[in-house]
Amino acid sequence: ALLLLLPLWQYPSKPAFYAASALGLSLATGVYLLSLPSPWTRLVFATPWVRKIGQASFSIYLLHVLVFHYGMQWLGLQHTVYTPWWLLLGLVGVALPMLVSHFVEMPLQRSTRRWLQARLNRASQSFQPRSTTA
Repeated sequence: ALLLLLPLWQYPSKPAFYAASALGLSLATGVYLLSLPSPWTRLVFATPWVRKIGQASFSIYLLHVLVFHYGMQWLGLQHTVYTPWWLLLGLVGVALPMLVSHFVEMPLQRSTRRWLQARLNRASQSFQPRSTTA
């Protein structure tokens, strides 16, 4: 129960909390509505680029922090000052992990899958039941 109440301390007042709750509920409703099958959602979410981003989402999740950390140092950016460089950093934070996913993660997955399949095939052949003659 305490974990459920922890977010309440992040807001300075009840109106701020209720405003954030309304925003959260609106976003959740929007995500739900976008998950319903319709021609419009297929038009937006079934595009090749959106599928590629979805395929690379784990790499984006893992690498975006590194891209932002080192990119901020390299570009001399600060959290409190927003410049157009942040947009570039955001694009690199998605593009670089997509390249890593395409050229590193996916080939490793394919080779690991082939290796495991070969091991399973060898293991299943060694456990074939022997025919017994009476």
